[in-house]
Amino acid sequence: MKGITTKEQANKFLPGFLKQINTSFTVPAQEAESVFRVSPRARELDRILCLKETRVVNSDHTISYDGLILQLPRSSKYASIAKQRVEVLQLKDGSVEIVYKKQVIERFTEKAVERMMKGKARQRSEANAAVLPADH
Repeated sequence: MKGITTKEQANKFLPGFLKQINTSFTVPAQEAESVFRVSPRARELDRILCLKETRVVNSDHTISYDGLILQLPRSSKYASIAKQRVEVLQLKDGSVEIVYKKQVIERFTEKAVERMMKGKARQRSEANAAVLPADH
């Protein structure tokens, strides 16, 4: 439409065209202040970007998670959380946190989780060995 046939002509035409387009289609913001938020701290971010599951606490203050039975401590703040919902967070470092009312009530380190998983596997293999006849 403008008779532009070369790259040089296009580059010369572009700044004025962009100014015209921006003027035509620009809409002023409803609020002048920035809507960007401060990024969360690393600790908060780890708890946002993790695997989360909900569990109901058993009467004996245990929950079942990933094939494990996890014992939750009793607290002076909460006499009992039996039958209450807790959130289980599996963090990227391999640890597991149990959260009740936005407070961490128990934390299992990666090594503790590994020990429990190995113990569970050992119990399973011992149980299987006890079931199999001796000639197998």
